[in-house]
Amino acid sequence: MRITSNRFIRCTSLDNVVGDGGTGESRFSILRRRAKLSGVDKIAPRSAVTRMASFRNSGRCGSGGRLLELSSLSCRRGCISRGVSMRSPRYHRLARLGIAGCAVALVAAASPVGQAFAGPVRTEAAALVADPAATVNTIVQTGAGNNFPGAQAPFGSIQWSPNTKRRGAGGNYRHNDDQLRGYGLTALAGPGCGAMGDDPILPMIGGAPADINATMTTLDHSSEIATAGYYSAKSSNGQIRTELTTTQRSGIARITYPATTQAAVLVKLRDSQQQREADGSSARIVGNNEIIGNTTSGHFCGDKATYVVHFNMVFDRPFTSAKILGDAAKPGGIFLTFDTTAAPVLQAKVGLSFVSDAGARLNRQTENPGWDFDKVRTATRDKWNQYLRRIEIAGGTAAEQTVFYSNLYHQLNHPNVVSDVNGQYIGYDNAVHTVAPGQRAHYQNFSGWDTYHNQASLAALIAPAETGDMATSLKQAYDQAGAIPQWGFMNSFNGVMIGDSAPAIVAEFRAFGARSIDDKALLADLVKQARTDNRVRRNTTGYDRLGYTVNDPSLTIEWTQQDFALSRLAYALGDKVNGDFLAKRALNWKNIFDPQTGLLSPRNADGTFTHVQPGDQKPYVEGSAAQYRFQVPTDQPALAKLLGGNDATNRLLDDLFLSFNNEKPTRAFLTNEFSQGQQWFYNWTGRPSSTQSTVHRWLTTTYGNNCCTYPNNDDLGTMSAQYVWATMGIYPQHLGTADVVLNSPTFTKVVIHLTSGRTLTINAPQASNSNYYIQSLKVNGVASTKTWLPGAMFTNGGTVDFTLGASPTSWGSGPGDAPPSYDGVR
Repeated sequence: MRITSNRFIRCTSLDNVVGDGGTGESRFSILRRRAKLSGVDKIAPRSAVTRMASFRNSGRCGSGGRLLELSSLSCRRGCISRGVSMRSPRYHRLARLGIAGCAVALVAAASPVGQAFAGPVRTEAAALVADPAATVNTIVQTGAGNNFPGAQAPFGSIQWSPNTKRRGAGGNYRHNDDQLRGYGLTALAGPGCGAMGDDPILPMIGGAPADINATMTTLDHSSEIATAGYYSAKSSNGQIRTELTTTQRSGIARITYPATTQAAVLVKLRDSQQQREADGSSARIVGNNEIIGNTTSGHFCGDKATYVVHFNMVFDRPFTSAKILGDAAKPGGIFLTFDTTAAPVLQAKVGLSFVSDAGARLNRQTENPGWDFDKVRTATRDKWNQYLRRIEIAGGTAAEQTVFYSNLYHQLNHPNVVSDVNGQYIGYDNAVHTVAPGQRAHYQNFSGWDTYHNQASLAALIAPAETGDMATSLKQAYDQAGAIPQWGFMNSFNGVMIGDSAPAIVAEFRAFGARSIDDKALLADLVKQARTDNRVRRNTTGYDRLGYTVNDPSLTIEWTQQDFALSRLAYALGDKVNGDFLAKRALNWKNIFDPQTGLLSPRNADGTFTHVQPGDQKPYVEGSAAQYRFQVPTDQPALAKLLGGNDATNRLLDDLFLSFNNEKPTRAFLTNEFSQGQQWFYNWTGRPSSTQSTVHRWLTTTYGNNCCTYPNNDDLGTMSAQYVWATMGIYPQHLGTADVVLNSPTFTKVVIHLTSGRTLTINAPQASNSNYYIQSLKVNGVASTKTWLPGAMFTNGGTVDFTLGASPTSWGSGPGDAPPSYDGVR
């Protein structure tokens, strides 16, 4: 997404405060622990743990049943961007940035309800993080990133998360908004357009409302506990506490009311983020403790396409009254009341289905048969740890560890399981299908234009079985619709963004260990889509004749990247004919290089160029000519030669990287997907120390352990993936291969558990905020000056030992040290 203003909130975490999710403990952490052991209920940090009190917030989080009052928590408050629109020059893709508030970094620790406050104190012990799920802070990147903070199981159908009055695009949440619509059953992590937020469920006190959707309660953000698989907050001026946890297709809520005969639950059936008046809804009350409903939703990025979400909800006690509100044909809500005078805690379970009401009930009954909230929560946290522990880290600050695992967590939010426990799902032909033999689940929500750059490879690294099923799901999309959309949202071809992302996604999946049910059949579909005119690749005949898309440099660049990835997949599966064709066509970027301007430029059908300037943003998609200049991720030496050689190229790169977030159109836009990977270009131009310093500066100024440091949409985990790769000291630059280029790691140790059962260990014992220059390197005990690692290491495993220091060196600058580049077939 493109931000038309560079103003944003930048907040910092508490200084000198380290929670028990890390490996060290600060003075305040020790004080807090000792206070708890001594029976003291409240402590307050003083000046030693606060900074620049330009904005004050208060945090309150439960720990072992006691309250610790954290007042005077400070964060730096920068400029505010109200209602900033983000758009593509070609497609109407919007993201709204509200006023970004500051997140108190509340993270559930190993205890049933815990917290971790992270600051810039570096942990001293190099112990691997024992419980990664406990370090996750789901408030991270909920500001401009538009992530959601609620409860979800890995790749889960249900995202039970707070919907605030001013909703973030897709995430449906604003951390500075204290008006709660309810806890929605679905959300999408920062897609750049409004989406989901279906069927918000609002605990409240009082009678049935006259205006259903306008009914809201207060949300106490200082009480939020938001971590992997669990969310809790107080509402209604602190009178109600709601706790949420989920399985893959169901959830359970534990709601604590005051003693009253007017405890109520309002289910809003027509309050989805993009819902239209014509969309349907239905509701039924079954017996004295069960409700059933469904809602038609969709309209992603203004599209007409819809989906239906079905829910089935039961309570652990009878309601005292139940009423369906609104129009009988299109009910607006369900209102239930309970008597909590004797027992304040009410529990509710919900099943979700995108197929049928019966499927929702079956999902609930199968995955959530009992009423043990803590058992479900523990099982879900264990499931998160199963994935998060695929990458273990040591060292770094507690804040860096939290941001790392929070961003790794984001890799497992999407795509989403949309098949029921019986295997049924709705296909692209809007018919009911059943998963294929050997396929565990069917998936939807592929943010293709975004995720193919690096998220697909990271997801395959930590979840190879699931990403294999995702590849099979893409094959099923082709079978049902004759093409795979470049951005697939709930069975819709919505035309959002450009390009043909599926080849790169599937190629990345396979390169990092995932397998579909039939990769060769899937390859045949992808090749056909790439080489024939269709609804995704239009006018391939003209493209092959000219060698570029007329006056559309962004699309030419997209197709060259995707052709390269598909050529790697073809070669891997023994198809040399198509591999050679696609590898050659991947060089079409050269056909739009304008020698007069040194830019990848629009070119007319007659072969003449439109001579653009570096700051020109038309006709580029979400970027400028300068920002697209280096988006040639597989043939850097050829581009550098066209630009006048390495010295001239380095000068252009130095100017580009004076800033990172589109502060002006001639500066980098590393918070948008089209430019990902450009930071590593110096590895090909003889100055890898500049990659090391640029990546370090970008990481430390762009990401933070709070809601709002990160300044742009996360796009279903893509921008989070870039952080994870970079902090490990590696990046998958060559789409369709597992080769990685190098920078300096953030952590002193990284252990990657591979699909083969082996490990890849990365050691950087000197890593710190000042030691980010590579002094020397050993690979499997042998000295190396190469600025890359071969993909075989992600199968065979091995050990990579960095020696880091505070000053740049000439390491990796020799003529044979650059990573591979591809200027022809193979």
